[in-house]
Amino acid sequence: MFERNEILDVRDDSERGDLSCRLSLRRDVVPEVFNAHTPLSHILGDLDNDDIDPVLFASIVDEAFRYFQEMSPDFKLLPLDRYVVRHPSKDDDIGGFHGKGQGNMNAGGYFCYDDMGFGTLLNKDNIPNIRLRTYELARNYLHDSMHASTFRSMRVGPDGQEHRFQYGINFRDFDNTSFSAPDGDDEGRFVNLNIFMEGFIQKIIGDFIREKAPEDHAFFTEPGNGPDNPDVSDRERAVWADITEPENSGDVLPEAQPFIDFVMAPTARYMNFWEFEFETKGLGSANDLRRIYFHAMMSGDLSDLRQAYDDMIGIDNAWDTLFRQDAFTSDLATYTSSPPASPKDDYVCVFPFGYFST
Repeated sequence: MFERNEILDVRDDSERGDLSCRLSLRRDVVPEVFNAHTPLSHILGDLDNDDIDPVLFASIVDEAFRYFQEMSPDFKLLPLDRYVVRHPSKDDDIGGFHGKGQGNMNAGGYFCYDDMGFGTLLNKDNIPNIRLRTYELARNYLHDSMHASTFRSMRVGPDGQEHRFQYGINFRDFDNTSFSAPDGDDEGRFVNLNIFMEGFIQKIIGDFIREKAPEDHAFFTEPGNGPDNPDVSDRERAVWADITEPENSGDVLPEAQPFIDFVMAPTARYMNFWEFEFETKGLGSANDLRRIYFHAMMSGDLSDLRQAYDDMIGIDNAWDTLFRQDAFTSDLATYTSSPPASPKDDYVCVFPFGYFST
């Protein structure tokens, strides 16, 4: 039995159960989901598959891994057999990140319980460009890898039950009260931290792909190569816009609009507000602040993040002043001063759109 208030880091590999056992467990719950999915390792091992380009996928992910590991060494990629994908279930389903769901789950997402990511391929009938389908799958795989790498811990409460305590830069009380308020403001001074983390990783992955793929970006966007290119459809240009600028793609990709309204719009307001403050105060560049956010999410260590907000606002404990709800009663200093203890991986937290717990 774990001691009360002991923190458990649930990312450790040592107690991840056998893959087949976990698949069997969830097949009992959602058999139609598992029957339709294929491990990413199988798809990448088939160089003749016509769904994605395995060589391009490996190139994107390899460079992204090195880039984001420089931002935080705690970032890891999901093992390829722990990320499974399916084809769209309906002919009119665009697939991908904003595709329609299957059974009782959405198009994709990361499941902590299984430590697995679920993705949906883009519909080949709607999106014939294989490079674009490959970028979309790479984006989604990196997205779920970041969720898997995000620090999370549990503790035993007064009721003797284990409760989620920390996820990235947010916390929960024993009664499930979030450290941060459920809503942000129109100005962007604050935001729900769970929503921010979701939008933040989508944003930084999109920026990375846009910057590292200038030729493809030109092909899908620039006059003469994009709108005037008969080989590029409006839907394909819309998907590329969603991959590389996810906060601005709603006008061209209607399927993305709910995610933009709920996640990307408040995230963008928040990032713009505080990146401006960070640069104006001479504390560094916007990318420097993004590195601070990312490392805090991956490591669970908020000391640099708290210091950045103290410096920007000019008071001590600025982060708590800005975000902490009065209803949140836990003393964070009590639980973050010592390292996590034994790992445990037996609780559910689901992060695809539509399952947010804010």
